[in-house]
Amino acid sequence: MPTWGAKDPRLGNNPFVIAVPYKNEAIVLDFAMSQFSYGKMETFRNEGKQLPFPGGFNQDSELTTDPAAILKPGVCCLLAIGKERIIVIA
Repeated sequence: MPTWGAKDPRLGNNPFVIAVPYKNEAIVLDFAMSQFSYGKMETFRNEGKQLPFPGGFNQDSELTTDPAAILKPGVCCLLAIGKERIIVIA
């Protein structure tokens, strides 16, 4: 995936986990760095299905639900938080 403000992929889609002690428990944040995993996009592509909501960019830098367009070489995934708020890396 591209880093903030970049167009070239430089960041892996590794999980991001933070745990902070709080009283007798902990606050834990565990999330992926992208809207969809590559494996999930490959599954949608192989089944000929569209993603349920935009998951990346096509070769013209337009948001798309087409997994084949997103997985095309030279095209990067979009970085997102949840289904409602999307942070786009352009």
